[in-house]
This record gives sequence, C-alpha cells and structure tokens, in this order.
Amino acid sequence: MVDAAKAFLTEAAACEEKIYDSVGLGKDYRYSGPKLVGSALAVEDAVIHTAFSAPPNPSRPARWPG
Repeated sequence: MVDAAKAFLTEAAACEEKIYDSVGLGKDYRYSGPKLVGSALAVEDAVIHTAFSAPPNPSRPARWPG
C-alpha cells in the first residue's frame, strides 16, 4: 500500500501545472500528466481543496479540456 501511495504521488508531482485566476477568491491550479489529471484551489497560500484522478481511457494521455 505504501508503494502504491508513493507511485501515485510521484505521478502527481510529474504533472504539468497551469495556474489561473479563480472565479471567486484565490488561484485555480490544474494538472495534466500521462496517467492523471488534477486540480487545486489555493487562497492566500493555503490549499483549500485538491483532487487527482485517472482518465477514463488509460490509452490516451490525461488532459484538461481547452
């Protein structure tokens, strides 16, 4: 289980990061990688929420629309 968690964190850390102004407060961080997509909301240097997931089709790279 620990090895799986380490592998997941390694994949998340390797994702490409893009930063946008949030609709409300803070910054919207979006992550794309070969096996994961993710997002996070940060306000005043505090992460409020973050989530990563695998794409529905593992044979295609994970990318945010747009």
